[in-house]
Amino acid sequence: MITFDDLSEVYMEELKKGDLYPIPPGFWKDVDDLIERLHQDHERELARDPDSIMCEGAKQRLGKARQMRLDIIRFRGQKLSRCAVTGFKPIGATPMEMEVARKHLVSIEVSRMGGDVILTITGAQSLSAILTPSQAEDVANRLTETAYDIRWEARA
Repeated sequence: MITFDDLSEVYMEELKKGDLYPIPPGFWKDVDDLIERLHQDHERELARDPDSIMCEGAKQRLGKARQMRLDIIRFRGQKLSRCAVTGFKPIGATPMEMEVARKHLVSIEVSRMGGDVILTITGAQSLSAILTPSQAEDVANRLTETAYDIRWEARA
């Protein structure tokens, strides 16, 4: 069982660190349970006195917990995407997050345009980046090591 302060700590760690913050098994279920408890607290305060400062505080804590949950998911998703692009193994990812990342990374295309290389990753969202040839080679080597399908195309 986690507390509001525990959720705040994970939120702050995810916000300030470039790597995934290791979360304990069952974290997301615990977060759902916390939000349910906060919802019940708010309902109880509403029944007591909807205009009280206690009711307003319960409402704000519930809203903040919901927002932190969404932000943590977003932060972790961005970090997983960055790992997919660079080919680095996402240290701290849960098995579920690894599976989601594998399912949503559909294809990677690398093409040349003049002296630069264009890297396009298509999945749930698309991402393109213009890299120098040495950067592209480094990314391609890392992606090949992780068994992603890479297609090179010549473009004028």
